[in-house]
Amino acid sequence: MKKFLVLFILIIFYNLNAQLFSGYKVIDEYEASIGYLNVQGDFGIRNRFDTTLGSSGATAGGKAYINFNDPYDYSRTYLGKHLKYNLAFDLGYSGLAHKNYPNPHNNPNIVKVEAITGQFYYFDLGLNMEYHISDLRSFNFFSSSFFTKFDPYVGGGVYGFLYNVELESSLGNFEKTPSILPTPYLGAIHNGSRTAIGFHIETGIRYRFSDKLLFNIKSDWMYFLKDDIDGLTPNPDLAENLYNDWLLKTQLGIVIFIE
Repeated sequence: MKKFLVLFILIIFYNLNAQLFSGYKVIDEYEASIGYLNVQGDFGIRNRFDTTLGSSGATAGGKAYINFNDPYDYSRTYLGKHLKYNLAFDLGYSGLAHKNYPNPHNNPNIVKVEAITGQFYYFDLGLNMEYHISDLRSFNFFSSSFFTKFDPYVGGGVYGFLYNVELESSLGNFEKTPSILPTPYLGAIHNGSRTAIGFHIETGIRYRFSDKLLFNIKSDWMYFLKDDIDGLTPNPDLAENLYNDWLLKTQLGIVIFIE
């Protein structure tokens, strides 16, 4: 995993270096976005999205691009015509709760599980590379017809992640009375701030509204290299804690160009 991370960063900086010193017109591009966030961790049941609806919230973020696309240059390589780079940040909030948890026999352990709720806050900062299906030179400077105003893309990156989790039980203070916790959760809950590394995959489509303004709709997936993002620490004996956590985001964005 570390080798992949180093290779990814080297590829980005190699491409940036090749373009920075090739005399292209530099255009500043900024994006602001807001959207919906869902935490996929140990709240709810794996592969049952309806049980994780209690772990949803809101997110907002921004990106700063630097493009190297000269409208009069026709000698760009294929990758030079389709790749973009950006620094991005994101912040958000989500509740944490078990929803629609099946308990057909009124199992007291399940009642204790459903009593656990919490809040999740985060801030992240990352480096991304995007592949755009459209020729960026044509899209940025010559899009005129309806269909040429759309720009689908996919991207990926590496993020540093700072998060804070506060968990509680409606049955009382589990630190003073551990017996109110379900048996598998004893010693597996933490509150407070921590850090993580996450890998980010994004797909979206942009629409050019004017020469200086784009609209963007996108979906992001953030996969973490640890399993305590939602406040439940790793425990190989827990069925609820066998997989690393991840976030799913859907956002709407506005992109502004400044020459």
